Amino acid sequence: MNRIMYRFYEELNDYLPEERKKTDFEAVVPSGASLGCGISRVGVPLGAVDFVLVNGEPAGFDRLLRDGDRVSVYPVFESFDIRTETMIKRRPLRRLRFIAGPDFSGLLAALKEMGFDAVHAPGLSFEEIAARAAEEKRVLLTTKNRRDVARVATHAVSLEGVLRENRLEAVLQRLQLPSGPKNKTKGTGSE
Repeated sequence: MNRIMYRFYEELNDYLPEERKKTDFEAVVPSGASLGCGISRVGVPLGAVDFVLVNGEPAGFDRLLRDGDRVSVYPVFESFDIRTETMIKRRPLRRLRFIAGPDFSGLLAALKEMGFDAVHAPGLSFEEIAARAAEEKRVLLTTKNRRDVARVATHAVSLEGVLRENRLEAVLQRLQLPSGPKNKTKGTGSE
């Protein structure tokens, strides 16, 4: 068995129990376990991960873990340039495009006003919207919890528990987007 020190960043903490959020923690993995296996064992879906450092060096999911390794795990970067490093996914989302179903018309209108490509798909099921998000490389906006979303989408923002009038601000904060790609005035996001 190998003892691994983990640290998960930003929204990846949503998958962790309270005592493991935003802090270093140790976990034990079987000898010969891969990085991907180790991340999955602590409860974070690999689809939510975009970049990993092991002992300060970029690593892929197939790297074998060794006793004492320090693993830093990051979600999709939107404002930190890591283009010269090794990415887990072949092409991270750099041009944000959004999609959402019912009850998101106001938020999507505000995002469009800010210059984002935002599609409203009120007639589709959640699974159909998630499939379209993956196919079109869009960020899925939803009120479902992150664990449910991670099963069907690789790029999503869960707005579970966020009031409608606060959704735009929540999306901007989580994706570190102060005012959008065209620096237009923020919309309200109210429905």
